[in-house]
Amino acid sequence: MKEIFKKYWSNSYSILEWQWMKYSLSFIWIASIAKILLLQQTISYPRSIWRWINHDWIQLPLVKVMVFIAAAFALWQYIREKDMKRSLTVITLVSILVFSLSDSYGYFDRYDLMSCVWIAQWVAYVLLSPEKHDIPQMRIQFSVQAVVGVYFLAGINKLVSSGWTWGLSTEAFALQVMKGNMVDYAQDGSIGALHSATYLSQIVLSYPVLFSALLSLSLFLELACVVVLFSKKLRIIFGLCFLGMHIGIAIFLKIHLLSTVPIAMFFLLNPMYLIAEFIVNVRTKLIRCFIQLGL
Repeated sequence: MKEIFKKYWSNSYSILEWQWMKYSLSFIWIASIAKILLLQQTISYPRSIWRWINHDWIQLPLVKVMVFIAAAFALWQYIREKDMKRSLTVITLVSILVFSLSDSYGYFDRYDLMSCVWIAQWVAYVLLSPEKHDIPQMRIQFSVQAVVGVYFLAGINKLVSSGWTWGLSTEAFALQVMKGNMVDYAQDGSIGALHSATYLSQIVLSYPVLFSALLSLSLFLELACVVVLFSKKLRIIFGLCFLGMHIGIAIFLKIHLLSTVPIAMFFLLNPMYLIAEFIVNVRTKLIRCFIQLGL
């Protein structure tokens, strides 16, 4: 375990770390693309590029199948790291088209970060030359920049809307807690949701100093996250803090951001790499143990 942590707690990324980032991102992305193409049918509120181009063709079953095949083939090339510029171009275009399509259905699942990461990696391969730059490290760095940009802009938005006192208004936060937990009650009359909304909002009002501190800390983290661009160790620290923040948001506001949070964690914490290394480490120790026992 000490060896795993030593490799993890360094200021450079191994090929294995990049591979698990790549696999994790690829799995979430292709699953999201398949879900949108399969389940969502009509465009009710055209957004992004669908405001300017005709969208009837994208709803044809044959077109959806062709788009998915193109996405899957480009992703396979990306995973194999073959012709990265071309594969990332296709992936980026499909990502923008399909996720804008999702928004146009009226389902705002916030896939923006996923597209931003693909764009960042595409930019890394287009602008940087292998002769002058360390592409394996820079493609991660560019991806982290996309993640940082999302968090930083979220902090700026809070400042613009409420100023530096954003975290001090626990009454307003309690109201948001009530609103977030009342959604299920409004939809299906769930009494449990009503009780949860009342209970959690009362907790916020009962500990105003604690929640003011936590809210102010979250604002500080979002604004200060640019420092993670200079250190992998800082990425791990901030990643853990953001993970705690998102767990709190999920509990109190019932906002899960399942298409955003995993992507951020893949590049800040890379949990799948740690799990894979732990399994390999345990497996190796068990094999050595069996050998010593003569089994």
